[in-house]
Amino acid sequence: DKIGDYERAGKSMEDEDNARLWANIHRLLKRKFDERTLDIFYSKWGVNGYEKLTGKEIMAKYGFKNQSNINALTYKVMQYMLTNPDMKDALLELYEFNESRKHDDDAEDNTYTTRTLMEIDFEDL
Repeated sequence: DKIGDYERAGKSMEDEDNARLWANIHRLLKRKFDERTLDIFYSKWGVNGYEKLTGKEIMAKYGFKNQSNINALTYKVMQYMLTNPDMKDALLELYEFNESRKHDDDAEDNTYTTRTLMEIDFEDL
């Protein structure tokens, strides 16, 4: 049916927009950090399509002996994100996009569950 086709196309476009925004954030982060550091960061918080892993799981996967090493890496990434103007702009754009999706989905059925970087408690660092 045509309504279903339009809804699926809309979701697909939203997914593409979300992927584009994350690709921009990843591109900005790659200027400063290596791929391994970013994999650890994304895994710790469960963002950018990564499954959220526990500290022990990250330690086992990446060969760390101490969880403080993971915290130090993710802290450096967070500090960069909080202080770099281009990064702030990219994060704001992602936040606004997700907020608009949240309100659209809430209006439909109240099942919005996407985790964004803006939901991360920076005090946990």
